[in-house]
Amino acid sequence: MATHNSHVDVLEKKVTELSSALAMLGKGTDLKELIHVIHGPGWTTLAEFAFATTLLEEMQGHANAIARLTSQMVAASKLVDVKELVGR
Repeated sequence: MATHNSHVDVLEKKVTELSSALAMLGKGTDLKELIHVIHGPGWTTLAEFAFATTLLEEMQGHANAIARLTSQMVAASKLVDVKELVGR
């Protein structure tokens, strides 16, 4: 059976990996490049506008969801009562 420490190690690794991935996204360099691209020819049609708008709105929604989930997970983790667990 896995130990508490091995569970913590797995969770720590997953948190660190996710944090690193989000930090890379946080640099925003790809989206800054997109700003330059959309000023080029061909980005004035309704089709390009519709595709880009939809994708950007969905990406923003996912970013908001990640921020909300992160906040809720941290808050929920603080509700764990160590004294209650030790007394079992």
